[in-house]
Amino acid sequence: MIKMLVTVDESEHSRKVIDEAIQLASCLGAEVTLLTVMEDVVRLGGVSEVPMGDIQRLNESRKNSLEQYLKKEAEKFKEKGTDVKVKLATGTHPGQTICDIAKEEDHSYIVLGSRGISGIARIFLGSVSNWVAQNAEQNVVIIK
Repeated sequence: MIKMLVTVDESEHSRKVIDEAIQLASCLGAEVTLLTVMEDVVRLGGVSEVPMGDIQRLNESRKNSLEQYLKKEAEKFKEKGTDVKVKLATGTHPGQTICDIAKEEDHSYIVLGSRGISGIARIFLGSVSNWVAQNAEQNVVIIK
């Protein structure tokens, strides 16, 4: 069985990633894991003066929102007859988290979008898709 890890977020571009991944999974007869990597609010800049209870509520709210998003998007794969499961992961480095999951779960393909970081952040951090393409052991499909 071919296993495909499809990484998305709630961005507009992820709609295109999902549409393309549905077609690819259908052609390959692949089993899909739909993944979102969530970074804890604590790790994001500018929250040093926010009370820990508020940060925990923000993280929990974000987690709930992403879980609902993944379930909704998974239905699109199911409608086309593709076996799909959802996974919400946390990590400080999304690219590394994606590669680790792909390896641990023995995926053949990683499908992700070319966008996610834009502008000056891309210059300093590099894009997740670029990092995954350079470091993954699996085949990587980048949707533009």
